[in-house]
Amino acid sequence: MGIDYVGLVFHGVGLFVCVMTFWRAAEMEEQAGRALSMIWAGMSAIVYLGSWLILGLGWPGMIGGQVVLLAGIGVVRGVGYMRSVKD
Repeated sequence: MGIDYVGLVFHGVGLFVCVMTFWRAAEMEEQAGRALSMIWAGMSAIVYLGSWLILGLGWPGMIGGQVVLLAGIGVVRGVGYMRSVKD
């Protein structure tokens, strides 16, 4: 058993795509700063690497983790918006 270099390249590309997607999504927010972009991209990288290396999930699990992360960010931002409108 050797190292699967092709698999590592695909995982590297997948990680890059997920991180940059969340980076750009954070930049499109109204009050986005570089710190918010870095936080979202970091959370995306943690979810991707955690689901791949720690949980041993395949591509559907890693992409599913990104979808759950996006939904979680949406819920937290929605709750924060509702609280700010209420006051």
